Amino acid sequence: RRWFDQAAELICQAVERHSYSPYIAECLSQALLILHTEYPSPLFSDDVARRVHLSRSYFCQIFKKMTHQSFNHYLRSVRLDKAKELLIKTNYSISDIAEKTGYAGEKYFSQLFHAETGKTPSLYRQEYREKTSSLNSP
Repeated sequence: RRWFDQAAELICQAVERHSYSPYIAECLSQALLILHTEYPSPLFSDDVARRVHLSRSYFCQIFKKMTHQSFNHYLRSVRLDKAKELLIKTNYSISDIAEKTGYAGEKYFSQLFHAETGKTPSLYRQEYREKTSSLNSP
């Protein structure tokens, strides 16, 4: 819900700033919904552009202008945010989390996660749990 509200606000601001039509705003809203609901599946900008009835080049252009991120970077952020959530709220293995967030291999997922956070997924989980357990102890 939070991401959708933020995305809607970004879209409204970008539409006003760049004078995009309501149709283009709706197309981008649909694309964001696709990214946030189908992130575990393979997603490519040309497929999403086709699904929202825009050319790939125009879609990528307006996507970047409206979100301030490329399609691939935005998708990676969505997946890694979900991975962080799964790391702290579940006991799934790192391999399972990689798969549930759209990554084919644990090694690649761990490399991306480390590049983004500066921590391995297991260290991220461990530090979060240590932090919350120290806050909950008297």
